[in-house]
Amino acid sequence: MRLFSVRRIVMMLLAVVMTGVSANRAHSQGTEGFVSGQVRSAAGSPIVGATVTVRNMSTGTQQSRQTDVRGRYVFAQLPIGGPYTLTIRQLGFRPALRSGLMLNLGDRVILDLALDPSATELTAVDVRADRESKRVERVGGSTVVTEREIRQLPIQDRSFADLAILAPTTSRAGTGGIITSSSSIAGGRVTGTDIRVDGVQAKNTIWGAGFGRGPYSISVEAVREFEVVTNVYDVTQGRQGAGAVNVATRAGTNTTNGSLFVYNRNQALTTNTNFLGQNVTSFDNLQFGGSVGGAIVKDKLHYFVAYDRQQVAEPFSTLQVENNADWTRLQVAPDSVTRFLDILRRSYGLGSDRQTGTFDRANTLNTVFGRLDYQISDSHRATLRTTYSDFLYSNSIPDRELSVLESRGNQKSREVQTMGSVKSNLGSRLTNDVRLAYTNRILENEPNTRLPRGLVNVSSTLPSGATGGNQILQFGGQRTSPELQTEESYQLVDVLRFDGDRSAFTVGTDHSLNNLSMFVSIETDGLFQFPNLAALEARRPSSYARLVPLQNLEPRMRQWVYDGGVFAQGEFRVRDDLNVTAGLRADVSAFLTGANPNAAVEGAFGKRTDLSPADFAIQPRAQMTWTPGSAGKNLVRVGSGYFTSQPHYMAHINNLLNDGSQLADVLLTGAAVPTPDFVSYRQSFSNVPGVPAGSGPRPSYINFFGPDFKVPRTWKSDVAYQRRLFNGNLTLGAAAQYAHTSELYRYVDLNLRPTADFTLANEGGRPVFVPATSITAAGGRNPVLARPFSQFQRVLELRSDAGQHQKAFFVDAALRLPRNGSISGSFTINETRDNSSFNCCIAITSVFTPVPGDPRSPTWGASATDFRHKLVLYGATPEIKGFQFSARVIGQSGSPWSATVAQDINGDDVGAGSSFANQNDLAFVFDPAAPGLRAGFADSLRLVYASPQNIASSYLGSTLGQIAERNAIRNPFVTQVDVRFTQKLPTIRGQRAELTLDVFNAAALLNHDWGAVRAVPGANQTLLNVIAFDQASREYRYRVNPNFGRTIKSGNRYQMQLGVRYSF
Repeated sequence: MRLFSVRRIVMMLLAVVMTGVSANRAHSQGTEGFVSGQVRSAAGSPIVGATVTVRNMSTGTQQSRQTDVRGRYVFAQLPIGGPYTLTIRQLGFRPALRSGLMLNLGDRVILDLALDPSATELTAVDVRADRESKRVERVGGSTVVTEREIRQLPIQDRSFADLAILAPTTSRAGTGGIITSSSSIAGGRVTGTDIRVDGVQAKNTIWGAGFGRGPYSISVEAVREFEVVTNVYDVTQGRQGAGAVNVATRAGTNTTNGSLFVYNRNQALTTNTNFLGQNVTSFDNLQFGGSVGGAIVKDKLHYFVAYDRQQVAEPFSTLQVENNADWTRLQVAPDSVTRFLDILRRSYGLGSDRQTGTFDRANTLNTVFGRLDYQISDSHRATLRTTYSDFLYSNSIPDRELSVLESRGNQKSREVQTMGSVKSNLGSRLTNDVRLAYTNRILENEPNTRLPRGLVNVSSTLPSGATGGNQILQFGGQRTSPELQTEESYQLVDVLRFDGDRSAFTVGTDHSLNNLSMFVSIETDGLFQFPNLAALEARRPSSYARLVPLQNLEPRMRQWVYDGGVFAQGEFRVRDDLNVTAGLRADVSAFLTGANPNAAVEGAFGKRTDLSPADFAIQPRAQMTWTPGSAGKNLVRVGSGYFTSQPHYMAHINNLLNDGSQLADVLLTGAAVPTPDFVSYRQSFSNVPGVPAGSGPRPSYINFFGPDFKVPRTWKSDVAYQRRLFNGNLTLGAAAQYAHTSELYRYVDLNLRPTADFTLANEGGRPVFVPATSITAAGGRNPVLARPFSQFQRVLELRSDAGQHQKAFFVDAALRLPRNGSISGSFTINETRDNSSFNCCIAITSVFTPVPGDPRSPTWGASATDFRHKLVLYGATPEIKGFQFSARVIGQSGSPWSATVAQDINGDDVGAGSSFANQNDLAFVFDPAAPGLRAGFADSLRLVYASPQNIASSYLGSTLGQIAERNAIRNPFVTQVDVRFTQKLPTIRGQRAELTLDVFNAAALLNHDWGAVRAVPGANQTLLNVIAFDQASREYRYRVNPNFGRTIKSGNRYQMQLGVRYSF
């Protein structure tokens, strides 16, 4: 490996800095609050030199300003929270006071006041200020979940991120939270989502998604509020092509206060079966902890600490085939599983302990949070904040659902982040905010048993008499275990802001240097594949594959990655009702560690494997806000801008590991396959077959950067309108958004024949890359024949040539009710399309995207993250005698999926019986009425097409005679209702307690079948299975999957949670 040229880094940094210096106007990032306004006399003339003081009544900290020649004042970088009191004094005028002002993330409050003349000092006039329009710059572009909503609404696992789904354009798979690997913002890839806590990045940079592995990494006790961002054009926010989640944590005040809490869900508070019909006999979820905050030195030094622990015992199932629902869903008969286990115990050393059915597992999560805030002076404030979490989750990693217990893995992780910041007022017009952060993260997977994997093809006759689909049973090792990844991140963010009379300018910079290392065992432990149970019993696998480590058993790849940016932006108050913001951001991303050179690859393909790419992007952004009419009741916001996303760090782990010097690619078929001896492998992993003796150099599996690699770029535009009614108690809004993303990354296999050997004339001319004469009568293929260079296996080049389009329109409304009540909601229409949904992480998974023919030329279709409609309702009733009812309703259209062929029919080595059993060949939708179609096959097609249980029936009918489109079929709409009942007990001497009852998936309480997630499982997305190949006609013969398009119900029925919270 080699390091990226220092000279190139210095030159790029100089270019970035020069770009930033040339454009020097901006406004500040929306991580804190902002208050400004104008002071006039009753006659309307500006008052010069008036003293304006803002004081946080909770912490005692305050700042003062003098109004300028236009009577204007500005307070930037105010800590969120409050309540704040604003006082204005000037000799000869009666003082004015605004109290009760609360600041949330990104609030920009404008308070214009008029002073009445007075000959003597009088008591200030106090006007409540908490109904100002505070989010003018972000209306329609972001959603803030406030501290009150976090406290009021039911939250799964008490993870604040679960509430991010309240934003109109966030989406999720099933019923999980937004900060997961299966969720996105605005339809984008999850690597395009930036996650920041107190202004510094907090996401896992290797995977490019999520905080950590546990349900949460920061206790909800420590979160004051957070914001989900989609279309905010503030240049201080970078590397968020899809959007961002910005989190603000809690701080101490002058008043000592704290909490103790315990929440519990258990078997007595839920049903005895889930929607799969499986028994739930032991379940317990216990969360407890507390927090305390206060003053060490009043008005100067404050602290806040919190501890949160979760202990979960829950059931899980693996290869459970106990009833009709099980074998219908899994498409495997009990007698096949019985025979499978018997063979493994007799011939493969599997123990006599139970390996299938329902088991218990446990997970434990601890989080610790600490924060100190020190008001050094009226002009300088320092913050030191640390978060810690550790997580242990047993039997949590399945490779395949149809596997024995030994093939599962366990997760554990530990994460620490420390952040320090200093915010300074450098005079009445200039403020600066500098932040430093260090993150250390360790994630580890451990297998139950370290062995080669074994995959066995099974086709069963189900007890009902129906024929099950072609399924794969697994035993032995675990594909993603063992695994170890470590991450160290060093961050610097600095923002300098100047406030003029009718304009404001901001310049700044942010930098992130990441030291990453990872050992990933994908394919390094070996894989035996068996065509059927008879071959398993005879110990005659059809193939053996392994990426054999050449230097040590667990090769650990290390890399340094740098991301840096400068930004500048100006905000101009063109008129009192019209603001224009324009700015420029420049980012550089550089992989500083190169893979080893491979002369053979360069000779064959003219490509270098040792590239360390760096990318530089300039991002212009602008927006306009217009508040026509009086009292700011109407607001129009229009914006457009360019954004980049974080580069895919994990991709370079692939490239470092698979440069040809670390691993030897072993793929053996026929007589060359070793006889599996799992008894010996269990005794010592060193007995697992490696490179065959005397076999000479092995074909290499190669991953590398393409020469034109770039980070993803997204151009976003939106227009939003908001109407405020009834003194701001009711807001109505609408927004339209569009985003185009280019330079999306994907891997392309260069070692595939440039043109097809032949085409399937009866399937729309589908290309096939192996000779027709090499395909067996049963439809078997030798993928080696598709490779023009026999000294290589796959040669995967990481390119930036994929794209995505997203457009959305939504309406929203919010009604503020008395006594802390509120109702909010939105309805969204969305469409996201792309030509590759590869997000992360192992290179080979990029070629699993379903295609109609050539995998190098994927077609456009609905993105895997696409949703079409979404309904959100949430709120709380007014509090009456301490009682309050709150709820949230989330409805979202189902995820898209594709009709596929089980086997590898185009010869690219993806499909059942190939190196990878995943399916990437889109099925041809045969017309049953077409002449020459086999009668039995045509009859089977008619039955499946007309089946009322096939949710794809209408789509198939409209696609006859064509290859199915990617992700053109959609699972049913999913709705979940969660409710909370809260009863606050009377306060005694400042101490209080509240009792809560949460009901998750409450609809199932009303009807046993409501609240389920209905989706077509992977087995039922296979339309066709190959049964033969006709050499004369050069056509495949197929069997139709009778269960195609049939949904199953999954998820938990209702769960109730009891909670007690004591506060002081």
